[in-house]
Amino acid sequence: MYLKARLYRAPLFFGLILFTCFFSASFNVERNYTDKNFCFNTIREMTDSIAKIKTLRCHIKAMERVNDKFSSAESDIKFEAAPRKLYFKNSIKKIEILYLDGQHKNNALVKPHVFPYT
Repeated sequence: MYLKARLYRAPLFFGLILFTCFFSASFNVERNYTDKNFCFNTIREMTDSIAKIKTLRCHIKAMERVNDKFSSAESDIKFEAAPRKLYFKNSIKKIEILYLDGQHKNNALVKPHVFPYT
């Protein structure tokens, strides 16, 4: 699962970088477009700012096809980089997952909201 997510993220990341490079170059009228370092500096600044991210919150909507039927799901995720913390909540299926680095023997706590808890 991690490998698939990583493979899908890489083309999106590079596409985003190229789009930003061309988009920012189109609005800079006084810029000399023959400057080769312009795109490289823009990409370096973007990767530096991405590396400085400490927290992340996102709302994910997913739709998948299983046996010719579509299934959808929505989830909220909160992530903190150091110390690593993750909170995942799916309000439709009423599942909550909490992971705290270094606690609970590095296992995630899962609250499934169904009885009996197993």
